Amino acid sequence: MRRRNQMEGQAAAPTAAQSMGVVVVLLAVIGTALAVVYSRHEARILFIDLQRAQLQRDELAHDWDRLQLEEGTYATHSMVERKARSELGMAMPTFEQVEHVGL
Repeated sequence: MRRRNQMEGQAAAPTAAQSMGVVVVLLAVIGTALAVVYSRHEARILFIDLQRAQLQRDELAHDWDRLQLEEGTYATHSMVERKARSELGMAMPTFEQVEHVGL
């Protein structure tokens, strides 16, 4: 009967093992919370790096397209002929200047 009165009136004091268990769980919760914060921070940094890399990829693709177009322009027959005439002083040979070589 005395024991029943103790249980009904007030809670029993926690033992040392129970207190240690609560401390361990509390430390585990805090450690997990810190790990979550750190991983979220790392994920944000990686996402920013990804966005920068994608932007650089897009810029490089634009430059590549422009260079291909420019290369196509320079490779046309009229452009080559114009450069030959203006910068190298070349001209189309006359019929008399053309020599045929037999094999």
